[in-house]
Amino acid sequence: MGYAGWVMLGIVVSVAGGGLVWFEKPLLTYFHPLNLNLLVRLVTFGMILVTAVPLSVFGAWSIAVGTPVAAVAWVAAAAFFQWTVALSSFYYALRISTISVVMPIVAASPLFTAVLAAAFLGERLGAATIVGLAVTVCGVALLTRYMPAEEAEMPASQVGETLVVASQSPDESSRQSATSPNRPPARLPRRSQLLVLVPALVATISWGAYPIFVEAAERAAGGPTVGMMLESQLLGAFFLVPFLTARRRLSRGWRPPPGSGRRVVWFIVAMGVLELTWGVFFFLLVEELGPVLTGILLTMAPVFAVLGGVVLFKERLSVLAWIGAALALVGVFVASVGGAA
Repeated sequence: MGYAGWVMLGIVVSVAGGGLVWFEKPLLTYFHPLNLNLLVRLVTFGMILVTAVPLSVFGAWSIAVGTPVAAVAWVAAAAFFQWTVALSSFYYALRISTISVVMPIVAASPLFTAVLAAAFLGERLGAATIVGLAVTVCGVALLTRYMPAEEAEMPASQVGETLVVASQSPDESSRQSATSPNRPPARLPRRSQLLVLVPALVATISWGAYPIFVEAAERAAGGPTVGMMLESQLLGAFFLVPFLTARRRLSRGWRPPPGSGRRVVWFIVAMGVLELTWGVFFFLLVEELGPVLTGILLTMAPVFAVLGGVVLFKERLSVLAWIGAALALVGVFVASVGGAA
C-alpha cells in the first residue's frame, strides 16, 4: 500500500477514534469508568484474537504473532499509560462533562509527546511546537473557564433508540424541554471545573507518553506484532484489577437499566470493533508513517468526536468556550504540521 493509502487508513482510524466517544459517553451513565474500561479491554482482546491472529497464521499479512522478550517491558509501559491511566482518567472526566469540552483538551496529547521526547530522548522542540503548545494552553484555559454546567444526553430517538437515561425522571425531562434553546449554558463551579480538568490533563499527558513506548517496543521487536497488540489489551486489563478490587468495583459499578441489556451489549460490541480498528492500525501507522505524521492524522479524531457531540448529544457551548475548543485543536495541528516539516 502506497503513501496515499496509509494516509486514507489514518483518516479511517481517526473516525474510529472519534466514534468511540459516541458510545462511551452514554455507557458511562450506567458503568463506573474502571468497570467499563476493564470490560472493553477484554472484548477488544477477544476481537484481536479472532481476527488479527488468523491473518498472521495464514499469511494474509506480514505481521508476526510473537513478541521478543526485549519488547515486553515497553509494551507493558505503553499499556499502563494508555489503558490504565489515560483511558480511566478520560472516562472520569467524560462522565461529568461533555464531549465538546473534554476532547479538545485531550487532543493536546501529541504536544506532550513532543515535550516528553525532548525531555527523555534529547529531541529538540521546534518553534512550531512551542507556538502550538502556547496556543493550545490558551485554548484549554479558555475552554475550562467557560465550561458548561449542564451535561447533554443522547436522545434515544436520534440513534436508533439506543439507551434511555433511566436516572432521568419525567419531571426533569419536561423541565429540560421547556428550557429555551437560545439560553447560553451556565458555567460549572470552580471545584467541578477541576474535577474535569485534572483527569483530562492526566489523560492527555499519559496519552502523550504512549507513542514513545510504542515506538520503543517496535524498535525492540523489529516492527509491530500481533502479540504486542494482544499483550497491550491484556496487560491494560490486568493493571486495572488492583484498582477495582481495592474499591470493590468488581462487584459494583454495573447498573444497566432494566430492559436495556441488548442495547448495552451492542454498544460494547461496537466499541470493541472501533477499539480493534484503533489498536491494530495504530501500530502499523507508527511503523509506516512515523509517530509525528501519525499524530497529525489522529488529531482529526477529536474533531469527529466533537461533531458527534453536537449532532447526536445536542451539546451546547458558549461562544468563548467554542473559541477555546477551536484554539486547542488549531494549536495541536500547527505543532504537528510544523514538527513534520
